[in-house]
Amino acid sequence: MATISVCMIVKNEEDCLERCLNSVKNLADEIIIVDTGSTDKTKEIAKRFTEKILDFKWIDDFSAARNFSIKHAKSDWILVLDADEMISDEDIYVIKDLVEKKNAVAYSLNQVDYVKAQGRYGVLGQNKEIQDRMPTFSKPIARLFRNKKGFSYRNKIHEVIEPSIESSGHNIEPSNVQILHIVDENDFSLEKQHNYLKLGLEQIKNDPSNSKQYVDVAKLYLLQGNADDAKQLLAKAIEIDNKDPEAYFVLGQVYEQDNMIDDAIKCYKMSVKFNPYKSEAYVGLGTMYSRKRDLSMAIKVYEKAVENKIWNVFLLNNLAFLYLATNESAKAIRIYQQILDSGLALSEPLKVKIINNLVNAYINMNLFDEAVQLLKKSREEMPAELSFHSNLIKILDYLKRTDEMLSAMEELDKAKQLRKNG
Repeated sequence: MATISVCMIVKNEEDCLERCLNSVKNLADEIIIVDTGSTDKTKEIAKRFTEKILDFKWIDDFSAARNFSIKHAKSDWILVLDADEMISDEDIYVIKDLVEKKNAVAYSLNQVDYVKAQGRYGVLGQNKEIQDRMPTFSKPIARLFRNKKGFSYRNKIHEVIEPSIESSGHNIEPSNVQILHIVDENDFSLEKQHNYLKLGLEQIKNDPSNSKQYVDVAKLYLLQGNADDAKQLLAKAIEIDNKDPEAYFVLGQVYEQDNMIDDAIKCYKMSVKFNPYKSEAYVGLGTMYSRKRDLSMAIKVYEKAVENKIWNVFLLNNLAFLYLATNESAKAIRIYQQILDSGLALSEPLKVKIINNLVNAYINMNLFDEAVQLLKKSREEMPAELSFHSNLIKILDYLKRTDEMLSAMEELDKAKQLRKNG
């Protein structure tokens, strides 16, 4: 099995470093932190994840610091991240598959800026860090590459490794992995939004045949609540490149928020057509069919995503819920169990929803003992979650297991007190 070194350069990153390292701790065989002069708790946080913390005297050269970090890597592959970035749980599995490919040398990952959304355009994701945020600028960037190939970064600022990889005769393979760049609100003020908008419009003027420029500016307009101008730019992007999956997806979001379901469906279909691995487009398409009460089509959409080996918790959860709604409880049980057994760090509200839905699936199949065992286990893990207690009491009452029910009622009282005490 191929091994991975996560290499980072940091300075005064106490507010975000833990989030980043938590996201890759189950992926990395080693973590190398190069500190360029922190005066806060950055090193203290890093020590909880790795012993390989190296000091580097800052010489106004990002490439020098990057090259110092990768020089100390011992694993087969190197993944380069910044402290304000993270990898989603679902993409951890994708990366593990990518590094097992024998002929691959380097991959580009999609760095996506997630900023706080104003209004209705935030995304729904399993990672709480991107809840109610909106993806804005995105770009492919070589961050995953084989070690010991002599690759090195160039440029003192805006450092890049692509020229080194390509000049050595190797290809950089594309991937659908996202680097989630969590942009701090203080770093994306209204003033900065206006500056980005100005730059984006200038880029359109300078490169009017590039559809991506229009999509990026459209996202900025949406961030400011300006859907009309966003629609115009997205239409122009599609006119330039009628196979741009991101343009169709963002336009689908606009139509969805405006409750124009049929138009949203058309856009999501086109997005999936031109990028059959775009998980959020499948979620959007399935959601629209569900809102139309066309559950069979929604199921087909999600099943197609699963067939394409897309791992997305919300997609799987939606599919399992539709199986429940269409009396296919056995299929729902398999999916819910797959999610819970995956080891993903689910947000607590999502995990509660999945557990209670699995309980309902067990009940539909008359698997009452399984439902009781699951609720008891879940109650121990999250003792303040009242729904586990109340659902357990209802089942025990139905089964006429009176002693257990009375004991469960006592546990419910304790849970209420626990919530009251905070």
